[in-house]
Amino acid sequence: MKIKLLFCLQLIIQGCFGQPKMGYWLTSNVVKIPFELVNNSIFVKATLNEHTDLSFIIDTGSNYSVVFTDSILYLPTQNKSISIMGFGNADSLFAHISIDNSVKINGLTTTGKQLLVIEKNKIGLQQFYDRPIHGVIGLDILRRFDIEINFSSNKLILRQRGKIKSSPRWKTIPFELTENSIIIPSTLTTASNHREALYLLLDTGSELPLLLQERFCPDLSVPTIIGMGILGYASGRIAHIARVSIGELEIDNIITAFPDSASSRWNNELPQQGNLGIQFLRKHRTIINYNEGYIQLKPIRRLIHKPFQYNRSGIAVEVGTEDDCSFYISEVAPGSPAEDAGLLKGDKLIFIDRIPCSSLTLQKINDHLFTDKKDNLEITIMRGSTIIHAPLNFNSL
Repeated sequence: MKIKLLFCLQLIIQGCFGQPKMGYWLTSNVVKIPFELVNNSIFVKATLNEHTDLSFIIDTGSNYSVVFTDSILYLPTQNKSISIMGFGNADSLFAHISIDNSVKINGLTTTGKQLLVIEKNKIGLQQFYDRPIHGVIGLDILRRFDIEINFSSNKLILRQRGKIKSSPRWKTIPFELTENSIIIPSTLTTASNHREALYLLLDTGSELPLLLQERFCPDLSVPTIIGMGILGYASGRIAHIARVSIGELEIDNIITAFPDSASSRWNNELPQQGNLGIQFLRKHRTIINYNEGYIQLKPIRRLIHKPFQYNRSGIAVEVGTEDDCSFYISEVAPGSPAEDAGLLKGDKLIFIDRIPCSSLTLQKINDHLFTDKKDNLEITIMRGSTIIHAPLNFNSL
């Protein structure tokens, strides 16, 4: 997918709790953690206390690590609730604190760990993946080590801070480590050649290459569903930005998302006007050197020239219940091609480009919605007992 697409958790903790002393260590000098890239999210397998074979998303945009609990995966928590701030159209969400936890990810271990806990039934993320999701590994854990994200081999490579070697042949991007956030000084250049300083959050949980505050949106833009945040759907507009300068890189005509005011709750505690997301990072081997405060990027030849993608249809799709593996439209963006075609929330997908949806995975369906290879899409839905054919004509940027 990404219809979560933007799993941009920015969490504000209102209160503090005592807890046992935490420890973080690697079992060897270099630890390689296999990951799977699912709908532009980095999934790793983890063990939490006695619970094994759990699936967590690696998210540098999340200040804190989070666990989604249910009747099977249970953690004791403190009584006080914590208000969460993030992207999506819901008003608020609350979490609790669980202390003294052990988290193991291949050769990485942390003990005495404080985690945020959210009941799984309070969020809608599960329907947007074709696999379980048990939580998020945030920067509170990741910043303890220097990290290489290798999108060629699909491995996270962890080293003790200060042990990673820089390469003069890689492009360097300096950053500021603010509490548990990586902030990248950047410069925006508009089509009229106006230049403005930007501060971008490095966010592997954000699917799109670049996300900026709504005030930066140019006139030529199209409405769509930007993604699914922890607070629900994020809607807004998509446009091209003339140029963004990030360290030694200059990126022209980059696809950029602009969440609307109803979907975005920016963290005013951070000097941040946007997010640099995984579609940008996955074109490179990426080294994050926390000790010296820089990122290094080496282009991946087979990926570097591929165009960035975004949801051109204006619909979000989710999987039904455990007893119903069908696919349903869960949101329609106002003014989008989907709304123009008469599609409604709750419509059941039957065919997409004449392919039976029963033969597709959620990721394959979203590949059609995010296509950059054509200007229209044929969708057949069932509404009640009525079959409706709805051709979508995509807007061009």
